[in-house]
Amino acid sequence: KPIPGRFKDYIALGKENVGVGEEANENTVPAWALTKIIDLLIFFVQHHAYRIKYYILRNHVLQHVLQLTERKEKYVVVSAIRFLRACVHLKDEFYNRYLIKINAFAPVMKVFKTNGDRYNLLNSAVLELIDFVRRENVRNLIQHLVTTYEAYFEEVYYVDTFRLLKLRYQQVMSNTGAAGPASGAPIQGYGGREIAAAQAL
Repeated sequence: KPIPGRFKDYIALGKENVGVGEEANENTVPAWALTKIIDLLIFFVQHHAYRIKYYILRNHVLQHVLQLTERKEKYVVVSAIRFLRACVHLKDEFYNRYLIKINAFAPVMKVFKTNGDRYNLLNSAVLELIDFVRRENVRNLIQHLVTTYEAYFEEVYYVDTFRLLKLRYQQVMSNTGAAGPASGAPIQGYGGREIAAAQAL
């Protein structure tokens, strides 16, 4: 059975699909187990913010989880998106800078594009994630999404989510100046509590 210290190992193995009729072995993880592990990770992110933060960063947990977007089971893909959503929900500049650094939205946008205009749970999960970033005005993520995926946004015509995100980006840029936020600006809120958490870990 998975234990917290080995979550990343199970998630990493989970990238490999298990064929129909095949049994999981030591090199594969069944889809149902992956969703349970992700549910636990989401719980940790929501309730143990500082300690789990350094575990995620040190063990590249988010990258491993996002690799699950390559699974054939759509509910596993949705679970991976839910984990990214849980990280974004914290509105933590530390997380946000990390998400941008590893280009965490790339696999999400890839599966969204592959899904096309089919209205399903995967479609809704991605749209809700993007809309959350817009509604909460998470500025660095708004800037990253628009500047990175603007050309793709033009192809999505059946919802207003991306058009509204681009409008919010234009509002942010008009308020902060044409140059936008300084790339070398210090992280707001990164101070004593973060250092104390690192020392506690």
